Amino acid sequence: METETAAETLKAFSHPTRLSILQELLAGPKSITDMEELLPLRQANLSQHLCVLRNAKLVDFAQEGALRCYYLSRPRLVGDMLKLLGREEPVIKRSPAQLKADKQRRERARQRLKIPFVNHQLQRSLFKMNRCKSCLLSLACTLLLVSVGNGADPTEDSLDTVKKNLNNKKAVLVDVREKSEWDNGHISGATFLPLSTLSNGITPKALNMKLSKKHIIYTHCAAGFRSCKAADVLLKHGYDVRPLEPGYDDLIDAGFKKAK
Repeated sequence: METETAAETLKAFSHPTRLSILQELLAGPKSITDMEELLPLRQANLSQHLCVLRNAKLVDFAQEGALRCYYLSRPRLVGDMLKLLGREEPVIKRSPAQLKADKQRRERARQRLKIPFVNHQLQRSLFKMNRCKSCLLSLACTLLLVSVGNGADPTEDSLDTVKKNLNNKKAVLVDVREKSEWDNGHISGATFLPLSTLSNGITPKALNMKLSKKHIIYTHCAAGFRSCKAADVLLKHGYDVRPLEPGYDDLIDAGFKKAK
């Protein structure tokens, strides 16, 4: 399993609005107009959340003329995850004494069976394989809860607001993707500052040479996850940073100019 891909997929679930969108689409395909009537959202915000879900390959659309009809591209995954998140689970607490007693019981049971070492190892492997299927959703839920805390929260600024602030020189756009991604295409006027550089402990002096604290900092990446992680680092350095959830391709689609 690619952990970053899994984390970005799970992050798509980690917003109340996107969960509401997924619940509505689970009931059947809908246009943006349909969803506007069902959810208390403006079209711009709704479109941003749909972009995130499309990047995570959870949602797609079919287009007929000017009408886009959105549907779940992985309905089974979405259905299972929503069912899991809606299930109430008791919190189990065990004392050290109870854990020790459990371990001793398992050891006594193993001794009674008198299984040779090789067979015991084989049985243990098979047991783990059988458990994996039932544990996948629980693991996914755990990763979801962890991923929610990873990085700053995405900005509520609409892309129109972002454009306005950039045009008025009140903000700068920071591309936190890696060099190969930047070389394959980037937004005109963006500042290149990869997450790997920030994560390796960039000095305040080096950071100040790149960015001014007088400006709003909008970070972006390919799908939103690294953008939030980078924003978390910049926040600790005292910047007014607002990570974008829409990725590079979404920004191009939204009218941001590609550098020549």
